[in-house]
Amino acid sequence: MIYNMLCCNISLNNNDFQINAIKKGLGDKEEVKQLWNIAFEHFGQGLFNWGGRGIEQEGCGKPYDKDDVREYDQIEVTTLDSYNLDRCDLIKIDIQGYESKAFAGGDKTIDKFKPFVLLENSNLESPELDNNMKAKQWLLDKGYEFYRLMMPENKKYMNDDCFALHPENKYYSLAKNMIDGAPEGWTYTQEL
Repeated sequence: MIYNMLCCNISLNNNDFQINAIKKGLGDKEEVKQLWNIAFEHFGQGLFNWGGRGIEQEGCGKPYDKDDVREYDQIEVTTLDSYNLDRCDLIKIDIQGYESKAFAGGDKTIDKFKPFVLLENSNLESPELDNNMKAKQWLLDKGYEFYRLMMPENKKYMNDDCFALHPENKYYSLAKNMIDGAPEGWTYTQEL
């Protein structure tokens, strides 16, 4: 469903020539994995968070049964490195605690281009906390600076929005100027 919505948005915005939608997950190796059951993203009255589903794994915060196979929830997982990109300036990622595996599968690409990374990464106590900390540490180990965005009126998710910037990124100075000139009330906290 989410993939189909993405394709429709690409087409409706006349971006077919610029964007190539790929219906795969990103991880540290080529494999078939299973998304967690949509029932875990049901908020009552027929409301589901279809985009909030992640890949089943240890520590994902959802019941995980390795023997439960639901063909309709399976996804082909590949690595970022397998695309042999000619350019990578930005990675925007929110894959429910699977980020460190996606980063590991993009090790060569990230080392080569040192892209700006936008990610959801909560530092609050949750079942996904260990996976979030692994993703953050992976970026820090690669020499990235890690920042957490604090917005004035976003109390619920104020710790989740993060970005990582590598000093060798060609847009590093521009990004640092944006941090220094953040709108009133917004703060970026660098974490080590």
